[in-house]
Amino acid sequence: MKSLLAMIFLAVSMLLAAAPPSAVPREVDPDGEMHGVKFGATEAQVRARLGAPTGTFQITETRNALFYGKSHAFVFRKGRFTELMITSHLVDWELTQYMEDHPVFNEHRWTLKPGIENDMNFGDVANKVGKPNARPDHRLNYETTGASVELTFSSNVSKEGSPDQYQLMGVRIKSLNQAW
Repeated sequence: MKSLLAMIFLAVSMLLAAAPPSAVPREVDPDGEMHGVKFGATEAQVRARLGAPTGTFQITETRNALFYGKSHAFVFRKGRFTELMITSHLVDWELTQYMEDHPVFNEHRWTLKPGIENDMNFGDVANKVGKPNARPDHRLNYETTGASVELTFSSNVSKEGSPDQYQLMGVRIKSLNQAW
């Protein structure tokens, strides 16, 4: 009986250790937290908050990225979190077929403050960021108090010529803090 309880305890402990980080917020706030992490956080702090990454990539001698799922990259410069990239596939689609799923970040659901959601059309996004007269295109850029935001869109040829032609597919947020 004791050995059965010990095996059950061990199994539950292993499941809890492998469980995703609790309550990772879906909202991304360029001037606040992005999935519970602020610009300037160390790699150790990001790992402690989000758990083990799906993969890592050394970009340059001073820049590296932690991949979470197939869609999120937390980029570090000189050991500090300086950029967040969210897109449907960070690397070539063929390579993503070999990548492990992540329990939190493979769902491709996120919300960018002020209420921008993945797959929104260009016109709705432009209105949310205060650029209602922006010409529909594959990119829309704006700045907040502490970050530069680049939104990327894919086009739907069947709706050519309208703001509905472009759907939001990704976001790249860079800290404006030059100290990192």
